[in-house]
Amino acid sequence: MKKSLLLLALCAFAGQLAAADMPAVCKKYKKAAYESIDKIAKFAKAQGKEDYDVAGAKKDFDKDYAGLKELSKQEQEAACKAGLTEVKEVEAALQMLKTAQ
Repeated sequence: MKKSLLLLALCAFAGQLAAADMPAVCKKYKKAAYESIDKIAKFAKAQGKEDYDVAGAKKDFDKDYAGLKELSKQEQEAACKAGLTEVKEVEAALQMLKTAQ
């Protein structure tokens, strides 16, 4: 259940990739989200869950991330800062799951 919630949380914020002139915080967010997806995949694999779709998760993230280009720079920055916070929360939850084993 916790693992499912973790994956759902990642997918919920997992989106927002594209515009070349995105603020630096958005580029940082994208990088952190991709790294988090990879960490979740590694954790899932260690749990015997071979069916976690890394490419699909990244594709979903990219689709949502692309929508940021329609926002103003201030809105982009706010959304990316919120996304970074969520990535950190997901990674903290993942770490707690790892240590709970």
